[in-house]
Amino acid sequence: MAARRAAAEAEYAATHDTLTGLLNRRGLFEAWPTIRATGLLLADLDGFKPVNDEFGHEAGDQVLATIGTRLAAMAGTVSARLGGDEFALATVVVDPVELAGRVASIVAAPIRIRGTREVTVTASIGVRALQGPTILDWALAEADRAMYTAKAGPDRVVVWRPGLPGPTVVPPVRLRDTRPARLDGADGR
Repeated sequence: MAARRAAAEAEYAATHDTLTGLLNRRGLFEAWPTIRATGLLLADLDGFKPVNDEFGHEAGDQVLATIGTRLAAMAGTVSARLGGDEFALATVVVDPVELAGRVASIVAAPIRIRGTREVTVTASIGVRALQGPTILDWALAEADRAMYTAKAGPDRVVVWRPGLPGPTVVPPVRLRDTRPARLDGADGR
């Protein structure tokens, strides 16, 4: 019994990020064949380095853990922390562009650190819309290109759709309300 439990714990540790509890890169690759994703999002945090620089790595870890908790709570998604301040979300129910707007909103919600201070970070998001089974390496590479296009310009969400030669900027109207979500329930969500 103890050996079985130790093996299960070792497998969990090998496939999950220790800070956020989300899948890690290996865990996402192992889970991918069973995920019927309609889209893959890569979100890279903007404004995260100043949090580490000003408040220390413990505060940065708190920001990452909080964002991980928020992403894990999103219905219809599979979330992973790929490393550093980069997260991936596979959507299985929600339209990937709509999900990108929701992710932008929950990431931008203030995060309390050290009990009294609040910090805010945002995310540049690359979306790879999917049609049927897709090789994860390809989807990640295209979502990554879209994310770096988002980082380079004023637009925070860029989509790469199958059959198009490259990423396209999502009009802000498509993102609906991307104001920071209030996580205390006061905004009716």
